[in-house]
Amino acid sequence: MELELETEIWLNKNIAPHLHNIQPTKKTLFPVRISSHSVAGKSHFYNNNDVVVNEDICGTFEFNSRTDFINKSSEFPTGYDDIVTGIFLADGHGENRNVPKDSSKWEGSGGERFVALVKKHVTMALKSIFQMAIYGVKRDLEMEKRYKYFYPTSKEEEEKKLENSFLKHLREGLKNFHRVMDQSLSDDDPSLCNDNGSTICICLTWRSHMFCINIGDSNMMIFDPITGKALKVWKRPQKDDMYNVCSYDDTLASYPDYLHEGQSLFAVRQDYNFVGEYCKQFATLKGRCFYSLTSPSSIYGLSLINTLGNRNHDGRTLSRTSVYEFDIQTLLDKTEGKRFSIICVTDGIKDVLDSTDIGSFHLNFQEGINQKYEKIRVEVENERKRKEIYRKYELEFGAEPVKSKSTNSLGDVLVIENTLDEMPVDDEIINEMNLNDVKNNLKNIVYGYNKERPLDIYDVSSLNIILRHFKQNKINSFKTSDYYNSIISSSSSSSNTSDSEMYDDNSQSQTTTESSIKSYYPEFLTCLTNFAALCQTLDDCTAINMEISSIDPNRFHNENEGENSNCTSMSTSRSNSENDMV
Repeated sequence: MELELETEIWLNKNIAPHLHNIQPTKKTLFPVRISSHSVAGKSHFYNNNDVVVNEDICGTFEFNSRTDFINKSSEFPTGYDDIVTGIFLADGHGENRNVPKDSSKWEGSGGERFVALVKKHVTMALKSIFQMAIYGVKRDLEMEKRYKYFYPTSKEEEEKKLENSFLKHLREGLKNFHRVMDQSLSDDDPSLCNDNGSTICICLTWRSHMFCINIGDSNMMIFDPITGKALKVWKRPQKDDMYNVCSYDDTLASYPDYLHEGQSLFAVRQDYNFVGEYCKQFATLKGRCFYSLTSPSSIYGLSLINTLGNRNHDGRTLSRTSVYEFDIQTLLDKTEGKRFSIICVTDGIKDVLDSTDIGSFHLNFQEGINQKYEKIRVEVENERKRKEIYRKYELEFGAEPVKSKSTNSLGDVLVIENTLDEMPVDDEIINEMNLNDVKNNLKNIVYGYNKERPLDIYDVSSLNIILRHFKQNKINSFKTSDYYNSIISSSSSSSNTSDSEMYDDNSQSQTTTESSIKSYYPEFLTCLTNFAALCQTLDDCTAINMEISSIDPNRFHNENEGENSNCTSMSTSRSNSENDMV
């Protein structure tokens, strides 16, 4: 697959801006594979679809952090240990803009322009944090010499001491990512940053460490691809009182009646005590409250309590970065196939699909759709019973009709007739999946959320995309894909093979075959985002996935061979291997 490296963001020329089954251009210690997909929300179609706005953005980054102070460690092969690679996802929001009659003059919404600015600066901000950590190591060494803290150590101890010092400063730098990023954004375009902003999720790997940082209400989850279960490993130091299945949301939506997945009552109460005096309730939906963060400097209310940008709300937001640190090998040991998938999603997805829904949908499309349909059916039935109780109360006591305000209004969405020609389903059975049943359940899910309206054109479009992917790829679950079989075969062969046998030609050919197999995740994310768009939604739906697998022992073997050869041959082999990496 042809890739282009531009401002250190990986791009795929064929289907840009969507990433699709790509890998880093440089060698990483733990093999990485990345996919993503994005769908614009229903509220972001204007002028009869002449303008389509998507205020979400996602991408990747890669840079080398090797310096004279952070030397190569004997625990890692040369050329791998200091490559920083990762993914990011941002969900923008901002000022309302009128769409001109001539759609060619549309310059983008405030949220669109802000997330484009975020994409421009995210890599530079991370590199500056790594650079500040390196300066911190230099200061530690100077203080050691000045105050004679130094004591004789072995080479291994010295390398470990330098790495620990670097990690200490790196953790502090990542905690202040929001300050570094806000300063860079404000210096570039101060007026844009006044009433526009975005959430951000970042997952980066360095050596055997993975750091995940989160600002706002976008979400991160780590799945075991074999079982489809989310790992309960998310906990912020000195912030959370228990581990959870996903990252924490910086939002007060639905508090105190309802907590989002990943939140704890202890943490939300702390947040409300800090910003509660600036909040006002602006809407209710199905008995849940929604708050807006107000500011005398802005005419706009902010539905988040923490965000990048939004300078007119300074002093009223939480202004913090949630940091999670993981040891990659420890996470791999928690999974059955020695690999895990970290998925970042925007609120357009997580508001209608929790980690259990995503996991079941990942393992089996039809089962996931059926489970979601059953949930919607129960919700609709409970809503019907609630309205009956209200009516009985009104008749019995002569009370005025109870009015319930709903924010789930699709009045601005173009609605079409049921006679719209939808995609025909010729093959009823695809890998034991009945597409007609799937289609009917998908339509029932839409009716469950939008009971008073037929399918609109965007629902039909998302439905057709899902069915087309089922037909084209002929997969209905992760366990029927070739990718699943490659994972099972590679894990079983590695467990039944000795260390010496891991380095033979058969192992090398097996690794090559596995890397050439197309990942399952591009199809999964395409169906996931469109499924979320079917379920509600006025918001954009975007997901990006980074799959990390266990260390490839052939890399150690090849590196040891290179060290035994002369320097010229070693540098030649390394440059060739980097050029061949896709």
